[in-house]
Amino acid sequence: MPSFSVSESITIKEKREDVYAFLRDLKNWPEWSPWIICDPECRVDFGNHRYTWEGAFVGVGEMEIAKETPHESIAFALVFQKPWRSRAQVEMRLSELDGGTEVRWTMASKLPFFLFWLKPTMVQLVRMDYQRGLKMLKELLETGVIHSTLDFVGEQEIAGCPYIGIERHCAIDAMETAMEEDFGKLMEWAAKEENKGLLAEASRKPFTIYRKWDLKQGLVHYRVCHPLKESLSEVPYGFESGERAACRAYVVGHTGAYRHLGNAWSAAMLRARARLFKQSKEVMPFEKYVSMPGEVGEASTVTLICLPLK
Repeated sequence: MPSFSVSESITIKEKREDVYAFLRDLKNWPEWSPWIICDPECRVDFGNHRYTWEGAFVGVGEMEIAKETPHESIAFALVFQKPWRSRAQVEMRLSELDGGTEVRWTMASKLPFFLFWLKPTMVQLVRMDYQRGLKMLKELLETGVIHSTLDFVGEQEIAGCPYIGIERHCAIDAMETAMEEDFGKLMEWAAKEENKGLLAEASRKPFTIYRKWDLKQGLVHYRVCHPLKESLSEVPYGFESGERAACRAYVVGHTGAYRHLGNAWSAAMLRARARLFKQSKEVMPFEKYVSMPGEVGEASTVTLICLPLK
């Protein structure tokens, strides 16, 4: 059976003994779980150093504390029953740093032999889940709240529009910085007096089209876009133009910090994999910014994840 391992870490500005005590109490895990937020109706039950879950989209399984070294590490035995049977060894290792605690979250597991081809994708998916979870854990422990809530809007008609945009290929891990740079350049163009007459009405907000996710290589190909009244006859150097087609899409809304937007994407993709709807292979998925990051407070930032339907 093909084995794989994942390791991700984050630094939390809290004492190691406090972080340890929080993680050791399994009743705290659903508050920051990168899976439970995607399946809010998931049933969770707690026992002695153990908890189980059963959800329509995150499957069925259980996790139990197997070994612990006070204030240093907690090892867990993880058993998945659905979507397929497997086991994993999970560990949370804590290290003291100046002014805080490094939390390293690891997993070692095996895939069923018939899914050997899925190994690179599985590693990337678990890495992204761990990154989402650690960001929420950090925010919860440092501030007492996580600015990330989901609204399952469902199917919705979305109008098309011409646009001007900037296209980029980059590593998934570098995407946040790259998009900030690209949107800065795009909004600078939009703010120039000679370009203001070309822009669509204020209600037509910027968006990002995701042209390809290469999870095996950890790469993404996207285009950040600003709606226009009509297509450009001449496109400025370094920019792209196009038209986003009108479509019917499955929509998940996210309210909160943009760094947590992966929660909405994961929730939407889980529903696509569960065949709750039939996703189009012709029209690329996109995210619409009801409010741009930084335009309002983090708690009020709203983004819509849109998966076009067949």
